[in-house]
Amino acid sequence: MYNRTEIEKILNEENADVFIATTKENFKYLTGFFPVCKQLRPYNSEVFAVIHKNNLDEIHIIHSLGEIDQVLDAYSNIGIVHTYGKFYRERREHCLLTKDELKLLQYSNPKTNYDTSYLALIELLKKLSVSNIVLDEEGLNNSQYTKLSDYLSNYNVLKGSYLIKKVRSIKTNKEIELLRKSANILEKSIMHIKDLIYSEQVDEKAIVQEFNTQVSKQGALPVLPMIKVGRESVGGQRKPNNTKLTDESFIWFDCDIVYEGYWADVARIVVKNPNYYKHKDYFNILRNAQRSAIERIKPGMHAYEVYDLVMNEVKNNGIPHYKRNHVGHGIGLEPYELPVLSENNIELIEDGMVLCIETPYYEYGIGAIHIEDLVLIKNDGNIVLNETDGHLI
Repeated sequence: MYNRTEIEKILNEENADVFIATTKENFKYLTGFFPVCKQLRPYNSEVFAVIHKNNLDEIHIIHSLGEIDQVLDAYSNIGIVHTYGKFYRERREHCLLTKDELKLLQYSNPKTNYDTSYLALIELLKKLSVSNIVLDEEGLNNSQYTKLSDYLSNYNVLKGSYLIKKVRSIKTNKEIELLRKSANILEKSIMHIKDLIYSEQVDEKAIVQEFNTQVSKQGALPVLPMIKVGRESVGGQRKPNNTKLTDESFIWFDCDIVYEGYWADVARIVVKNPNYYKHKDYFNILRNAQRSAIERIKPGMHAYEVYDLVMNEVKNNGIPHYKRNHVGHGIGLEPYELPVLSENNIELIEDGMVLCIETPYYEYGIGAIHIEDLVLIKNDGNIVLNETDGHLI
């Protein structure tokens, strides 16, 4: 699923032999699975996924012996596997092993097990005849980075976390479909809430609980369901409370979910009775600006140009005091990826990026007015991955 072409470009530009991934997202990007240790001990665990310029279709793995069974779930072609540490899986005499168990036994070979992850990595690099390394430094704490640097003192090492973020900003077809699916699950869960509020008088807590249930039923994780009723949404990061939805109020959704590792970040306004919604003028200005940006963003633009485009659209059409730090961001294995569409960001928009384009507005006494969609940037015309159109629901 990883972008082989972009990785090859980076390695060639930097005259590097290998890229070494260390963060859970970059490890997942290359292998297809999140390492358990990075979930349980995110600040001090160690895994490495290595890709070599001479065979970009093969991933080499350093993982703890106790979690090496995860390699069986990899979607990549797996090359050399080294383990480190101790773990015990017993085998009785004459026990016939399944195909997967035989593979696990192979990966657990004591001859390729080392005391530490660093020793395992060094031995792998020797086998691959490596001289120049692009290292994903952000998955290492200061102590780990210092220790690994000592082990790599005979190699030319370039910090490469930003470079792999650039690679990941250009999505593969499979990634695009996963992002589309994630966005659609989120939208369907919002639409379910719309049906619910017609039949019941519900409060924020019940709405959030039902939203989370619907997301989970569709196979996704409701990681950050920011949902508030009415003017409460001016402080949208707070916990859900007992504020009840009335005919006059609305529900603000700015929710982040994850499907198969891929995030969706979608914002919508749901109203029980559109006739009572008092902020249609601002809502229409903000939505029109967002839709204009979706149509006008083109590969080759700078991120700050998109920011200026959106801000000018809003200010020139009825909200002259509008202020924002950014008007969107990339999305993928992380909720915020390159580029962030902010005022001074010179990063380029490229064909194949998926961007969240948003125009939020917050005001005391009103709450939040917010539309956000996932948009695939294409040379021949951008594609909105959402199924709904951003209008009031």
